[in-house]
Amino acid sequence: MSVFFSTDQVLIFLAKQFARFSQKGHDLSVYLCYCAYMKTISLSEDAYRRLLAYKGDDKDSFTKVILRVLPEKGSAAEIGESIADISPLTEQEAGVIEKVIAEGNQWQENAWK
Repeated sequence: MSVFFSTDQVLIFLAKQFARFSQKGHDLSVYLCYCAYMKTISLSEDAYRRLLAYKGDDKDSFTKVILRVLPEKGSAAEIGESIADISPLTEQEAGVIEKVIAEGNQWQENAWK
């Protein structure tokens, strides 16, 4: 049976124990490393194998793999999602774009003469 405690629960427990021992006159030197950047996640076996396939060597951490492989929100992935939401051009809009491109190409040809 596994029992999991939140970080807050552990810190409260340690603070209570420290206070209890201090009240009894014990001199305690406590060094506590609180690593807020570490999180536990659950993965299926298939997801774990896929993530493991991206690891280069033993020195490569899963954190490095995720930061290397997954784009940040607001990056290319979000742009792709936004593009998928754009409706197709109407015939009129397509005509305007083609006209502007043709005029730009004509201007470039004349600019170099």
